[in-house]
Amino acid sequence: MLLSSLALLLLHPQLDQTITDDGVWCWFADPRAVAAGGAIYAGWTSHVGSIVVGKVAPWGLSPETFTLREELQADDHTNPSLLLLPNNRLMAFYSKHSGPDMFMRETVESVETSIQNWTPERKLNLNPNAEPPHSGYCYPNPVYLAEEQRILMTWRGTEWKPILSWSDNLGRTWTKGKILFAKEGADPDNRPYIKVAADGKSRMHFLATDGHPSSEPTNSVYHFYYEMGAFYRADGTQIATVQTLPVRPENCDLVYDGRVENIRAWIWDVAVSDDGYPVAVYARLPERNHHEYYYARWDGSRWTDRKITDGGGWFPQTTPGTIESEPYYSGGVVLDHSDPRIVVLSKPNGGRFEIQRWVTNDYGDTWSSSTLAVPSGYAAVRPVVARGQSNSASYVLWMDLQRYSHWTNYFGSIKGLWDDRGPLSNQPQPAANRRALSQALNLHP
Repeated sequence: MLLSSLALLLLHPQLDQTITDDGVWCWFADPRAVAAGGAIYAGWTSHVGSIVVGKVAPWGLSPETFTLREELQADDHTNPSLLLLPNNRLMAFYSKHSGPDMFMRETVESVETSIQNWTPERKLNLNPNAEPPHSGYCYPNPVYLAEEQRILMTWRGTEWKPILSWSDNLGRTWTKGKILFAKEGADPDNRPYIKVAADGKSRMHFLATDGHPSSEPTNSVYHFYYEMGAFYRADGTQIATVQTLPVRPENCDLVYDGRVENIRAWIWDVAVSDDGYPVAVYARLPERNHHEYYYARWDGSRWTDRKITDGGGWFPQTTPGTIESEPYYSGGVVLDHSDPRIVVLSKPNGGRFEIQRWVTNDYGDTWSSSTLAVPSGYAAVRPVVARGQSNSASYVLWMDLQRYSHWTNYFGSIKGLWDDRGPLSNQPQPAANRRALSQALNLHP
């Protein structure tokens, strides 16, 4: 059975598998999936709000799961974010949607040994002092920087602002959080959004917005990075330190200026290229039902910003007779962090959102595309590429929805597939693809 499943995978590497038949996630708590030892580890929340981690073996065996918390909250914002530690243990962070507590758990042994044994749930009381209702937790984003031996984590916290904390002892103790990014004199209800990525060594990159696109008609996109206790623009100009936080938007790189175009935007992903430069993808939102995906890249002296493709409109199923409450919920666009020339996105085709791979070899000037997966339900959306993979094959995951009318009213599955990426020149080379996949899975070609 094992050999036949493996042979099938190598001959047809783009056959998708169901990781769970009950799972969803939001896109602001990442990593949602990481790679270790040839397997993929992903986290999601069920339709009753249980927080679950799953292990996906590369040879087609049934995924293994562990429930971190039963029925925390039925809300897709509660999905866990995962961090693989240098000792190969797995950390998970999660909270209710703007809930009073952040929770952390960790496997007691290497994830390659088992995902069934976890430390007891810990509450992390890290928000700066604030009175309710502006002191909740949501969207944890942890990274590890080897040169500092430091875990840094952001989340949405006090006054709905991005908060930063860190641990220098693999999570045993944490610094009190500080507001990371905010306008001078910002309203307590102003909600900047953050996406992060790390080079694994010394830098943590941030992509940020003015706020929520429903509240910010010219919502713009900013970039800055952290290194050794300070914050910088992409050209290396220092703009803040951990002692002088928060970072101010006007001091950051302006990746996209919504005031010039008079078009709001929302961020989706940021990654680091082989040359160490940041790459970002985001959505421009000219109309409620017209979204466009863009690819921005720092080239060493300036930001370039190129359109990838139209993204359709919102994916939620609007209740008849009502106005859509989340018109800026695009299907989604993310980067392959092991090769940011590759974008995985969701857009409508024939009326249903499907998962597509888009590739550029000229920094976004031109693109080739192919379909990776079509939905078994009404929409395949919010793709993600597992972090920490080789540069020869990637595991792509997405939500396959049966219904979704609101972030508290949904039912869907999480699906995934090994994408051997195909030839980036868009010409068929099946033998080479199978060899690359075999090497990525530590198999003999």
